[in-house]
Amino acid sequence: MLLKQEMFKISKKKSTIYIPIILFVLMIVVAFMSKGSDAKFYISSAFAGFQWTTILIIIISATSISEEFQYGTIKHLIYSVNNRYIIYFSKLIFVFLYSIYLHLLSIVYTFFNKNICIRWYS
Repeated sequence: MLLKQEMFKISKKKSTIYIPIILFVLMIVVAFMSKGSDAKFYISSAFAGFQWTTILIIIISATSISEEFQYGTIKHLIYSVNNRYIIYFSKLIFVFLYSIYLHLLSIVYTFFNKNICIRWYS
């Protein structure tokens, strides 16, 4: 039940659309900044996509929890579930699943950026 609510909340947020775009733009910036000799290192480190993903996940989880308190929905969740740890655990599971999604997306973006980087420096 709580995971369904988290999926519904994240599907209605505009950041769900913007976070993958921001990740892609940041990875392209790193791809263009890499030199020809450093390209292999940046490809193996996914053009810093994993580091950017970690930063974006911290932002997403912080805003998710703070919005619960800001809009007062945490009170409703505590009344309906009766255990605060279950609420936080469901948020943790959701953030973990979203993290896997962003990591897979950064791998896909790496293959795209690899082709750009090879053509740019050839």
